[in-house]
Amino acid sequence: MIVYMPLLRRAAFLVFGCRLQLEQWSERYRLPKANSRVIYNGVDQAHFNPAAVAETREQLRSRYGLPPDAFIAVTVGKLRREKQQTDLVRAATALVSRGRKIHVLLVGDGDERGAIERCIADLGVGDRVHLAGAADDVRPLLKVADTFVLTSTAVETFSNAALEAMAMGLPVILSRIGGAAEMVEAGKSGFLYSPGNVTELAGHIAALAGDESLTRKLGAAAVTRVQETFSFARMLDEYLRLLFPPGSQYMRAVERKRAQGPLQFTPFEAD
Repeated sequence: MIVYMPLLRRAAFLVFGCRLQLEQWSERYRLPKANSRVIYNGVDQAHFNPAAVAETREQLRSRYGLPPDAFIAVTVGKLRREKQQTDLVRAATALVSRGRKIHVLLVGDGDERGAIERCIADLGVGDRVHLAGAADDVRPLLKVADTFVLTSTAVETFSNAALEAMAMGLPVILSRIGGAAEMVEAGKSGFLYSPGNVTELAGHIAALAGDESLTRKLGAAAVTRVQETFSFARMLDEYLRLLFPPGSQYMRAVERKRAQGPLQFTPFEAD
């Protein structure tokens, strides 16, 4: 930041991924708030929606060897220490010990895989925790699940993985890291919990696992939240308004395209 700070202070605009990041960086690095904007990540809902995956959830569970009647919590991300996926394993173990039919699906790979495998073995939940590895297309793995969990304890600004899960109709359970509280309306489209608090995390999973109607209700609200606030089209619009003033040649071209139908942009398209 010694190198970056002078450059950031001279920038025409600073775009942050969430409000919390803007406030923290402005204070910590004395950046000009007048030049700062928040533009949230957006999701392509034509791609991330359950209907875009032809197989049913039952068919997908059969394909992946997952029980048809289990409550499945999925997480997607690199297996890194700050992601703390072992917290999800521990929360599931606590629920399994109470007789709950909980399964966990870990999607991703990374340096912490060995530590996670040891944790699973030590807790004796090898039949309940499934390591799917890295996936080019995570949509089928999201569709098999009942909820999405993000257990990060650091280094999260505004999780694309969580947004994609919301677009796929999953209620999300997020640790209060980065912009999580700006993404999720707690109790409406998902839950928030204190990072590292396995007991609190297990409580939220149990609430959903014990109430199918609540799971469906929060999942539907998550889809609506993405549609209204975190769509790709909205993100694109905000960048266009930031970069090109109304009435400019570029914006006139954009308006002409809008009149013809939904915008379809390719990199560096400017005419």
